Amino acid sequence: MFVALGSKATVRAQGALEVEEDGSSWARTMVEGVATTMAASAFTACVNDLCEMCPVRTSCPVRAEGRQVIE
Repeated sequence: MFVALGSKATVRAQGALEVEEDGSSWARTMVEGVATTMAASAFTACVNDLCEMCPVRTSCPVRAEGRQVIE
């Protein structure tokens, strides 16, 4: 069921994810990749379209204002 404005919610059918013969899928690959990254002791800063909305941009080494004072 989907949340809707007003009083009428809709129900939409969603097919199962396509799974390869080895049991993998694009969703599993993405979730496992994110889990591996989040479990790491360090993160690589990457410039992307969301940089301007990032809540930690003032401490990000990719941005001038986030770099260390002494390098």
